[in-house]
Amino acid sequence: MATTADLTTTVQVAIRATKKLASDLSDGAPDTVNSTYSKSTTVGTTDNKADGLFHDQRTATAAADRLDFSSGLTDAQGVAIVWAKLRWIAIENTSTTTTESLSINAAGATQPITGISSVIPPGGIYIITGPVDGFTIDATHDSVTVNPGAATIIYNVWAAGTTA
Repeated sequence: MATTADLTTTVQVAIRATKKLASDLSDGAPDTVNSTYSKSTTVGTTDNKADGLFHDQRTATAAADRLDFSSGLTDAQGVAIVWAKLRWIAIENTSTTTTESLSINAAGATQPITGISSVIPPGGIYIITGPVDGFTIDATHDSVTVNPGAATIIYNVWAAGTTA
């Protein structure tokens, strides 16, 4: 069984694109983008650290699914999650149906963590990181709400946080 002493995390996004530019007399030079965002944490509760990890495949069924990071969730070892900060979260909408989007902390959401709000289209992913200050979890801001509207949508979620 892993302990918190074993926890390191990395959130990485790589963007690679090449567009070949055509001209009248040659194929032209390519326009290339090659950029990587990478943030890592080591074990702990101060800046750039995390001591908790959560991951799950979940089903939201025509109602908001509330991810409460102060109570109600357990990690892979069955330990209750009671976090003070969320360092990062990634949510993937696994649907391939064009009308099945997920709303994150949309209007009417209960006690959302401040600053986390978006719509994830089918096949899309939402990633937000706060490795230094994180997102504060307290009595009124303790959850992320995932709402499928009238649909039933399977989604994947990964998150890291701190207990202090």
